[in-house]
Amino acid sequence: MNVRRYFAANMRSALDLVRREQGPDALILSNRKLDNGVELITADGDIDEALVQKFADQAQAKAKQRIAARGAAESEVAPHDGDRPSASAITSAAPAERVLADSGESLWSDARAVADMARELSGLKGLIEQQLSGLAWSQYGGKYPTRARLLRLLSRVGITPSLGRELIAELPPDAPFNDGWRLTLKRLESRLKVLDDPILKAGGRFALCGPTGVGKTLLACKLAAHYALRHGPERVALVSTDEQRLGAHQQLKVFGGLLGIAVHTAASIAELTQCLDRLGEKELVIIDTPGAPPGDAALHELVNTLALEDESVASYLVLSATTDYLSLHNILAGTTGLDFHGCMLTKLDEAAVLGPAVSAVVEAGLPVAYLCAGQDVPDDLETPLARNLVERTIALAGDTPSQEDPSAIERAFTIQ
Repeated sequence: MNVRRYFAANMRSALDLVRREQGPDALILSNRKLDNGVELITADGDIDEALVQKFADQAQAKAKQRIAARGAAESEVAPHDGDRPSASAITSAAPAERVLADSGESLWSDARAVADMARELSGLKGLIEQQLSGLAWSQYGGKYPTRARLLRLLSRVGITPSLGRELIAELPPDAPFNDGWRLTLKRLESRLKVLDDPILKAGGRFALCGPTGVGKTLLACKLAAHYALRHGPERVALVSTDEQRLGAHQQLKVFGGLLGIAVHTAASIAELTQCLDRLGEKELVIIDTPGAPPGDAALHELVNTLALEDESVASYLVLSATTDYLSLHNILAGTTGLDFHGCMLTKLDEAAVLGPAVSAVVEAGLPVAYLCAGQDVPDDLETPLARNLVERTIALAGDTPSQEDPSAIERAFTIQ
């Protein structure tokens, strides 16, 4: 058994020395902080169990002293089976002297060094994954050049690489590029769910939900105006529950006054349910809810309460087409468990690309009910057709294509 002592400025440097001189299998018998760095005592070769136990006993004694000094009398550090520290000692030892159980041997190391090693291993894992995904993408491009070209084109349209890979997965390997592109767009069209005018065609009770600033109030005004022009304003009612945004109630009341549409306010869920009871004769009731961040508990309570107490209320998620994909993904992930009948996309006139929004709703499996663009009421509101929305996405990308992100494409080929 070859025992050696190492001195270094910090634990990482000391561990590097050990690895270089004794290899990765060297056993750390003890460590100690010095004024000018750290000291490690290591061993390799044939293990002397008596010597290892001696250092383990010393380290355990130090751990007990540290715990006692900190007043942690409740921590247990009793030996286990007489040969190594118990599980309670491993979990309760002072941070500077933790025990790492490793296949029957006891390895004592510094907690800070362990944390550094964990970060280093995490970074190494990420680097390996990146290199492997890059290699997989390179091999994929060599084997399926047409598919690789299509995937890059979809990326410039704003379609996420993960969705793009699904869209091109079943293309014939020898398909010409133009044929492959048409088939890919058809697959995207088939994945994009749309609804046929669910609000204006027959009326009903609807709640518009979503983040702050996506245009819920304007959208509520446009929907109410369309229905009022067709059937009369006396058959429509608007309900505002937005107590957070300054002037939200007033905006609806001004609009309602112009068209003769009744506008009501509700400061709580209890008031909202009472208000809906009073509006039983109205053919169309639209509820404008306050903005809610992803996973907001108040939004969950509102939607779930409406679903339980008044099954006639259908909730829709309002999303802005100008929002980036990651934010849209977080918003949709935060609505998991909520019974949304569909979504509505706003601010299409302000969006540079539509690919991120299309990708998010396709991946979430949420059907699109309406598209909204512009500030004019009741104009710039339409029911979507899947083909038209896909064509619009491609046309807009032709004017302002997204920047191709090779690393994002490579991540789509990360080995699971």
